[in-house]
Amino acid sequence: MPSTWTQKVIPGCLTAAVASVAMFPIQPAAAVPDLLRDIGIGAGTNVVTGGLSRDGSTVGNVVGGAATGAAVHSTRRATGARRNRNSTGGLARDAAVGAAANTVTGEITNNGSTVGNIVRGAATGVLINILD
Repeated sequence: MPSTWTQKVIPGCLTAAVASVAMFPIQPAAAVPDLLRDIGIGAGTNVVTGGLSRDGSTVGNVVGGAATGAAVHSTRRATGARRNRNSTGGLARDAAVGAAANTVTGEITNNGSTVGNIVRGAATGVLINILD
């Protein structure tokens, strides 16, 4: 005999999931120019700098770097930074966004020291700015 859980909660969750997918078009990540490139740069930079400083786990550094790359990319797209790339203000903004994103991700995943996360995030932001 089905319980209240399976009779009410699960069908409600399924209905909400189907409705949200049907109502909100989703743009695939590959359709956003350079997003996957920036995520890869972030993950790679974090793994290398984390390995050199022996701070944090490899998996944690990959997750933090990917989140940092996505955050820097999103900020650059939202502010139209491609017009002003390689400017001093853009470089400082990308470093600050990278440092903040990697610090938050590092705290959530409990990965490495806070100072190490700040340095790795800033390095990711600067590298994305230079390569863009």
